[in-house]
Amino acid sequence: MLQRSTQIAHKCITIPSIRFHNQLIRTMAGRGVQIGGVRQDGKTQRWYEEVTVEPSSKFEGFYTALLDGKPLLTHAENPMIVPTKELAAGIAAEWTAQSKFVMPDMLPLSKIATVAIDILPELRPKTIEDILGFLVSDQACVRGDSPTLVERQQKAFDKPVTWMEQKFGVKPKVSAVFGPLQHPSKLVDDVTNYINNLNNYDLAVIDQLTVAMKSLVLAISLVDNEITTRHAIKASRVEEDHQIATWGEVEGAHDLDLAELSVRISSAVLWW
Repeated sequence: MLQRSTQIAHKCITIPSIRFHNQLIRTMAGRGVQIGGVRQDGKTQRWYEEVTVEPSSKFEGFYTALLDGKPLLTHAENPMIVPTKELAAGIAAEWTAQSKFVMPDMLPLSKIATVAIDILPELRPKTIEDILGFLVSDQACVRGDSPTLVERQQKAFDKPVTWMEQKFGVKPKVSAVFGPLQHPSKLVDDVTNYINNLNNYDLAVIDQLTVAMKSLVLAISLVDNEITTRHAIKASRVEEDHQIATWGEVEGAHDLDLAELSVRISSAVLWW
């Protein structure tokens, strides 16, 4: 977990929609490389050769990746800075790995940085509300009506649920009854405080994990190292795997979903 303060004097604006530029990425005069021109369809040709990492020249204790000596800027033209050299190296590695064309889906760390820097300063309260909203339908606390499915769910979810009880002192509500989960008020209050105390980088990670796994319980257990990344990915797909075991796999659908889920979870874990 990133402990240092991340209150940076950057613009608090919402990320704009990406325009399909005919030209390559704009270089902001004397400031850096603005990545808002990377086409979402993966048709932006790689225009840079060298990717390096340096300490931020403006924000002490932060680091940035540079393309041909020019620091990366977010979609909103804020410096793409991160609190550790290792994270900056991770961002540099994903830009280095691009081949002839720049593929946005292969820049997951850059996306997390963009959310933390561009979006959360303005939308932090709404993001926290959305994250906490998963508690009432958290898949780690829901049990099915099929014995086979319940067995899968217990194997995937019992450990994370137990960890939540140990961490917050009260057990989450686990139910097979359809409808919103009625968790103890102490648990809801303590989890709310936990989320509110996260800095924007960590909040971006929890947000991505919670949405990807449809579970705040799994997200917290994963960043606390109570479950492995492999466990988290498998647990996230309990119902899908049950359906596949019952009805078979849809080629080109289930496998792609698994690949996307794996990238989203694995990249988020690298931040913690």
